[in-house]
Amino acid sequence: MKLKKQIVIPVVVGLVAFVAGFFIGDASAISRVKKEIGSAISTNVKVDKEEAKKDEQAKQEPKKEEIKVLKVGEKYNYKDKYEITINKVILTDKRNQFTEKKANKVAVIEFTYKNLTLDEDLFISESNFKTYDEVGNVLESYPAGAEKMPQNIAQGKQCTAEMSYGFNEGSKLELDYYDNMFNDKADVKFMVEMQ
Repeated sequence: MKLKKQIVIPVVVGLVAFVAGFFIGDASAISRVKKEIGSAISTNVKVDKEEAKKDEQAKQEPKKEEIKVLKVGEKYNYKDKYEITINKVILTDKRNQFTEKKANKVAVIEFTYKNLTLDEDLFISESNFKTYDEVGNVLESYPAGAEKMPQNIAQGKQCTAEMSYGFNEGSKLELDYYDNMFNDKADVKFMVEMQ
């Protein structure tokens, strides 16, 4: 029996050591796997948070749309509803003796607008424009030179009208057109030179 005890005890100790080693080694392996999974999840969460932050910033940043710039004779089509064209810009010698506005130069701007699809009448006048001289001064309308007045027009009709601006410097004008005169941003710019 002593022989059996001598054989059984080392076998049992060896077996216990083997089992203990297996679980201890396995526990550290499980710990490593948990760390790797945690790291991967943390990295994915960081990436997802960064992407969400970029998406949110992109939504908050105002989209900078380029304003189309046209020249004399080029048509601007507003959402397939109507068209507007600056036909010509000429200097006139006519002055209004009754106005207090002083101007070295007076430009008469002829424009045409056409109602393509609007059911209601279309009316476009100088109040739809902000006009600037060559150095960036905003101009006021000038009561001389314009002979063709804008009119309300039905669908399929067009109107040619004129507007006049007095200014002192340069030979080029910038006409910023606003479909809604109360908007902050122009729909189109016309860069024009005197003829």
